[in-house]
Amino acid sequence: MLELTTKPVIKIFMRELKQKAACFKEVFLVTPFLEFHDPHFVRNWQDLLSCLRDAQVKVYLITGRRRSQIHNHLIGLFCGEFISEQLIIINNLHAKIYLAVGKERRSSMGLLTSANLTEAAVIHNLEVSLFMQPPLSDVDLDLLEKMRNLLLIMKMKIRKPILKLGTYHKIHAITQNYNSFSGVVR
Repeated sequence: MLELTTKPVIKIFMRELKQKAACFKEVFLVTPFLEFHDPHFVRNWQDLLSCLRDAQVKVYLITGRRRSQIHNHLIGLFCGEFISEQLIIINNLHAKIYLAVGKERRSSMGLLTSANLTEAAVIHNLEVSLFMQPPLSDVDLDLLEKMRNLLLIMKMKIRKPILKLGTYHKIHAITQNYNSFSGVVR
């Protein structure tokens, strides 16, 4: 089903990720901002990451570089669950894409949206989203596959070392500004 909506579907997408974690092989979370102040949201983030880790889903977090303690704390929680190579930081990131690649192609889902992964986007803001969830047509599934390929191109073009120190995570990112990524997306 392909739905263009102003409903807070990011919440639905994250709930589906958690409930059906075993159905997915890869997840891409692309968001410039990652901010949850409410402890309930932070726990949900931790629970989601744990479910995906336990289901052996490869999760990529592509986010912006922020000076916010909350943003950096949530990135630290991510690094505690997944290897650092799955964290990509882009200075001028503006895209918001959430993609879950199914173990079976038909179980994939995606979200192209104006919503950051923030409490405000989930609760207060009016956001516009294109939500793609099963059942999907072959054309929709091809679009999700092209989105995945583009995200893999982004991932390969950006490298940065992360130093993990016990329970503290110090992020050393070699970041640059990128105006575009291109490549053959088939």
